[in-house]
Amino acid sequence: MNARICRGYGATAAITSLTFGPKHATLVRMNFLRRRAGHRESDVWTLAQGVIAGRRVLVRSKAVEPDRTRPVKVTIKIGLAEPDPNGWPGPADLDLLAAAEEILMAELAEHGAELVLVVTANHAREFIAYSSSHECLEQWGPSVLSRWSDDRPGTGVDAVMEPDWATYRVFASR
Repeated sequence: MNARICRGYGATAAITSLTFGPKHATLVRMNFLRRRAGHRESDVWTLAQGVIAGRRVLVRSKAVEPDRTRPVKVTIKIGLAEPDPNGWPGPADLDLLAAAEEILMAELAEHGAELVLVVTANHAREFIAYSSSHECLEQWGPSVLSRWSDDRPGTGVDAVMEPDWATYRVFASR
């Protein structure tokens, strides 16, 4: 088994392979602590990268137990303004995405939702949270769209019932 430093997060982790999803993607997993304002020791995330359906994907999943009291999956998708040739964020996107993540974590928590997945692939970044209700989206959703939809194709907010946390379980291997 190899060990690697996950640059920028300062965590050393063993690298393992896993297979998941309908097309079976092989990912490399690395555990790391997410450093941010208000960081809590319980905020442990797993970083995985690989290929799904021929496209590169980067997934961060928060180490949480699925909570059946939060059956609504909320997805906030922010399209990339200047992706690199592989569809990953370019320099112009990185600061905006980092700021968006901080804002979304705080605002989702205010509405009783928890951000548990961050998926980067195919010219977009998706922030996936689970909530007890979709009601807050009627007022909050349009303000999210207005902040990040200019010059960012594919930006959107979606909510679906997913009481088994299937999306989280697939990406987080839980």
